[in-house]
Amino acid sequence: MIEKIHYYFYRVMYSLSLLLILLAFIEKLMKTFGYTLSFISYEPGRLLYMGAVFAIFTSLMLIRQIRNQLTEKFGKN
Repeated sequence: MIEKIHYYFYRVMYSLSLLLILLAFIEKLMKTFGYTLSFISYEPGRLLYMGAVFAIFTSLMLIRQIRNQLTEKFGKN
């Protein structure tokens, strides 16, 4: 049961990071032409930074889960 919760948590975090990175690129492209997305109060660089933080956090949690599964499978050396 806890594995399913982790699985959905990782999916949500990864999706959120990709969404933030995509919004950062769209906002930067729109600012190039003089427009902006009115519902975003952050600069594109800040959105990119937050997306990267979420992506790194998700990656580290997945690596930790893989390490724990390998330790259970092969034991400690």
